[in-house]
Amino acid sequence: MNDIAALTPAEIDEYFLRRSFEVARRAVAHRNHPFGAILVDQNRNVLIEAENGYMPGRDGTAHAERLLATQACTTLSPDVLKGATLYSSAEPARCARARCTGPGSAAWSTA
Repeated sequence: MNDIAALTPAEIDEYFLRRSFEVARRAVAHRNHPFGAILVDQNRNVLIEAENGYMPGRDGTAHAERLLATQACTTLSPDVLKGATLYSSAEPARCARARCTGPGSAAWSTA
C-alpha cells in the first residue's frame, strides 16, 4: 500500500489505523503501555505521531492521543486542525478531541 492516493476512504482509514498500531508497538518497545496516535492532514500527510507516555514519570494522564492533542494545539493552526484526522490504536480519551479546536474527525480501533 505505497500509493494511498488510489485507496477508498475506508482503505485510507485502515491504512492510518495500522500505522497507529506501529506507533503503539514502538511504545511497548519503550516500556510504555501499548497505545499510539497519529494526526493526518487533508492531503494524507502525517503531521504528528505520539505514543503513550506513562513511563518514566508514571503519568496516568499521558495518553498517546492527549499528548498528540497538546502538541497539535500548540504547533498547528486551527485551520490545519479542522481538516485533520486523529487515528488512534484504541478509543481516544474524551479530552483529546476537546483539548483544542480540532481535529476535524477521528477514527480508532475497537479490536
